[in-house]
Amino acid sequence: MPPPALKKVPKAVPAAKKKSPSAARADASEQSPPLLRKESDFAVGDGVSHPKFGNGIVTAIDGDKLTIEFTGKMTKQIVDYYVKRR
Repeated sequence: MPPPALKKVPKAVPAAKKKSPSAARADASEQSPPLLRKESDFAVGDGVSHPKFGNGIVTAIDGDKLTIEFTGKMTKQIVDYYVKRR
């Protein structure tokens, strides 16, 4: 005979209905507004400075992402928030 506490536990717990990953993404996109991607205030050819990589020149722009060629021919893609205009 089971202990009294176990008599109160239901025999079957209903399983949670799982959604496919694509259905979950569709539901999420309907619930929240799409992220707006801002355009950068920088222009190709602008001189910029980054705290870790130093000085560089903007060579391409994609929304708020800047492709920058830093001193020493090192090229990085960095969000414009993280650089300052020289």
